[in-house]
Amino acid sequence: MRNKEKILKKLNDLLVTNQELENIYDEAFKTVPGESLKMFFNDRKEERRRYNEQLCLELEKLLGDAKLPKSVTNESYKVSMNFRNLIFMKDHSLIVQEVCRIKEITINKYNALLSELNLPLSLCKLLSEQRDTVQSNMNAIKRLEHLIVQDA
Repeated sequence: MRNKEKILKKLNDLLVTNQELENIYDEAFKTVPGESLKMFFNDRKEERRRYNEQLCLELEKLLGDAKLPKSVTNESYKVSMNFRNLIFMKDHSLIVQEVCRIKEITINKYNALLSELNLPLSLCKLLSEQRDTVQSNMNAIKRLEHLIVQDA
């Protein structure tokens, strides 16, 4: 597979992942009790929406008029179903832990894409910024986990 095709495939995978996470966070926002937890999930939902808007612009630059299908991967489906089960069980500690696990998966996808050769500079900068924000949010969640769970 040529480098550009690998980049497009990984970028599309990241877009699909972010879209699925936006949906998961929206569902969590509508389901969880506690204002802090609701605000947290709403902020994450909006963050993923912004990420996808920015990534779509970069994808359009790479593709021109062509379009990639946005299909949900098995991995995204499993993550989604697991998260929805945790919401249903109302175990807020496990929900927060799962959010961290999802963020780690996402960071790995960003890193895989950033490791590709000949990334356009604008895409590289955007991916680095988004990955670093996800990492920072994950670190904050881990530090504040007990407060988030208490408020729920």
